[in-house]
Amino acid sequence: MLGVIIPARNERDNIGAVIESLILLKVLPKDIFLVDSLSTDDTVSVGQSYGINILSATKRGYQAALSCGLNGLLANNYRDFLIVDGDNEIRMQAIKKFLDDQYDYPELSIGVRPKAKRIGELITNSFFNYKYGIKDILCGVKRGNLNLFNPKNSLEYGLDLFHFSEMKGHVKNIDIDLIQRNESRLGGTLAVNIGLIQNLIFYIFRLAS
Repeated sequence: MLGVIIPARNERDNIGAVIESLILLKVLPKDIFLVDSLSTDDTVSVGQSYGINILSATKRGYQAALSCGLNGLLANNYRDFLIVDGDNEIRMQAIKKFLDDQYDYPELSIGVRPKAKRIGELITNSFFNYKYGIKDILCGVKRGNLNLFNPKNSLEYGLDLFHFSEMKGHVKNIDIDLIQRNESRLGGTLAVNIGLIQNLIFYIFRLAS
């Protein structure tokens, strides 16, 4: 059984389009989980109007929202997950590729964007590609088996969200197109570059210890 997680913060103007794309692709509202990351707008109200599940992260941040969503799927006895960002950058045609895709555990299917936006993303992606064959670890669309989830994750940007070592040799990278937005869900360029590199260093140190 597949459950869909939509992490979102202050996406009132975009979240409806994401939910409608999923419903048009035959995903049932009962299998869609909007994870609200402490929004201060009407994101939750828009989600509720579609009759989907609403989860609330206990703290702000992408990692916290994803962890909350994956734990929510586990609590509801789902086997597989699909993550789709709530900013409506991911086109419906791209989402369709992940819903049509057939694969066996422990494969992870992950999107590959046309290009990374920041040097910190390039460095992080280069490491994960070298180590695990994952070309775009920060892409906002991912599908896999919930057995891959690491409930003890703590690093920002979801760098330790899964047991990546179990996926080595079982990763499918899928090219996707985006609807480009000027703003970013991750924050300002300098702060994100520093944060990504810092969390990548933490991750590498953990591997070595």
